[in-house]
Amino acid sequence: KGAFLERDVFIQYLCLKKATLDAPNYGFKISRYKYIDWAHYYDKKEFEKISSGIVKKALKIGNFEAFYNYRVKKDQESKKIMEKINNNLGVTNDKLIRYFNEYVKIRGTTICALLIGNYIVRGFSSYAEKILRKKLSDLSDEELKKILIELSFSEKESVFYRREKEILNLAIELKKFVVNDSLSNLSQEMKNKVADFKKKYEWTNSMFLFRKETSEADILNELLDAVKKDPLKKIKEMEAERKNSITKKQFLIKQYQLSKGIIKVLDLLTESSFLETELVRFFQLTDFYGYPMLLEIGKRFGLTFAEVVYLGIKEIIGGLKGKKIPPKSLLAERDKMFGFYYESRTKTFKSFCGEEMNKYREIFIDPDLKEVKGVVASRGKATGRVRVILETSRVNEMQEGEILVTMMTTPSFVTAMKKAAAVVTSDGGITCHAAIISRELGIPCVIGTKIATQFLKTGDLVEVDAVQGIVRKLD
Repeated sequence: KGAFLERDVFIQYLCLKKATLDAPNYGFKISRYKYIDWAHYYDKKEFEKISSGIVKKALKIGNFEAFYNYRVKKDQESKKIMEKINNNLGVTNDKLIRYFNEYVKIRGTTICALLIGNYIVRGFSSYAEKILRKKLSDLSDEELKKILIELSFSEKESVFYRREKEILNLAIELKKFVVNDSLSNLSQEMKNKVADFKKKYEWTNSMFLFRKETSEADILNELLDAVKKDPLKKIKEMEAERKNSITKKQFLIKQYQLSKGIIKVLDLLTESSFLETELVRFFQLTDFYGYPMLLEIGKRFGLTFAEVVYLGIKEIIGGLKGKKIPPKSLLAERDKMFGFYYESRTKTFKSFCGEEMNKYREIFIDPDLKEVKGVVASRGKATGRVRVILETSRVNEMQEGEILVTMMTTPSFVTAMKKAAAVVTSDGGITCHAAIISRELGIPCVIGTKIATQFLKTGDLVEVDAVQGIVRKLD
């Protein structure tokens, strides 16, 4: 599932252009890799070789500053390029092809940078777990993972945490304009603040070439919801939770008498966690930058934005050259499910969908299965009805008190996470987005269940035990 164009760009840049080399100090090539149903699958030997190399380099250098600053610079350059393109879209098809190729390049290198961040985080998570295992050999695997989650807490505030604090502070100001749970007579100053907030964070609702338009009315509704929940109290709870996490981390370091060497590894792990959230931000910004151009391409083909993202790179270029594009029926099939295959030795590349997908489908879920186990990312317990959400365009379907179940969360999921009684993901490591945001919001979270999105359906009543890491069906 997902936008066909998104996967095409990824395949072309990962497999054909080796864009993962584009990383100061930490670049590498991948030869064996799978990305299935929103989850990453690495070749174990290759992953261990690459990640151990990353760990050695990072320990020698001491930080990820050069890589991070490089990506900041690239994002600033990309923004300027795309602003220039988006202000000049009334051009010939030939020039629009050049614009599109420029965007594909920006998109491809940025998504590969995100994959590099994924390797860095997973590499350090594995290494930190390995050295802690030697130090704390008497602990069970489950206990060790819980401790590692506490020790990997970053003192740097993520952009998502900062957004939440800003919305709560705005809600405190907004309280004076709320009468009987509705807004009235907003001052011009307040309207300007809402408009500024929208402009600052509207990119957060773009991901994987899907997007949900956010209006000022949407922001006001979010603010009104925050007002009803006592925003000042929520800010204090978040700050107390954050302070408690930092205190607990320091306590564990003293309790287990961790050496300077282990602390250095943990510091790099928390830095890599922050780095990954920033790489996600840069990635989402390329979605945001590319929207006007893809919308224009769609108009020239007689397609909506939701349809044009199911075309491939060559199909879009061919269409702009006057060739026939695939029929809408094929785009609809790709919307349901599609696959890519690339074999580097023979340079075999193809895509498939519809009936051909049935060759590759297998059912793994036992129909009598009553519970799944994952890793505790944020402790607590909750009971509620499941809401399975796989696409950012559907986050508004989330209802207060439901259990959010997804493959992985992104910044686009934050509004849904704020309504959730608990979060359950199929993918993700201890420093993934779901783990970070759930801890910052103080809601129970179980990650890495592998099969939660297949095991659970919207409407199922479940108990999330984010102490034991178990998600259990109750009906």
